[in-house]
Amino acid sequence: MCSGVSDDDMDSQIQSRTEFDTHSNMPVVGRHVLVIADLEQTVDVNPFTPHYNPIKVKLVDAAIRYDCPFSGTQYLLLIKNALYVPSMTNNLIPPFIMREAGIVVNDVPKIHVADPT
Repeated sequence: MCSGVSDDDMDSQIQSRTEFDTHSNMPVVGRHVLVIADLEQTVDVNPFTPHYNPIKVKLVDAAIRYDCPFSGTQYLLLIKNALYVPSMTNNLIPPFIMREAGIVVNDVPKIHVADPT
C-alpha cells in the first residue's frame, strides 16, 4: 500500500466491470454498486464444487452506472433481486435475465461471428 493512501482510497480508484455470466441464474453485484434496497433476505449459495460449504448471501436491489465508451453517455442500470457479495469487485449478470427484461443481448464472441466488424 502507498504511504498516505488508505484502503478505501485505493478501492475507490479501482474500476469494476459488469460481465456476462452464462452459467448462473441470478445476478451478482459487488462492492462498487449503490444498494438501493436491502431486501432483508438471505439465500444459501452453493459454489461450483461440492467440496465447499454454501455461504449465506444478502438479496438486494442495486444501481450501477455504465459509461458508454463510444458515445460518452452515462446509463443507470437497475438490478433487482441480486445476490450481494461485497468482497467482489465485479458484477455478474446472466444474459437470460437481460433477455427476460426485453433487452436484446448478443453474447456471441466476435471470433464466432460470420462477418465480424
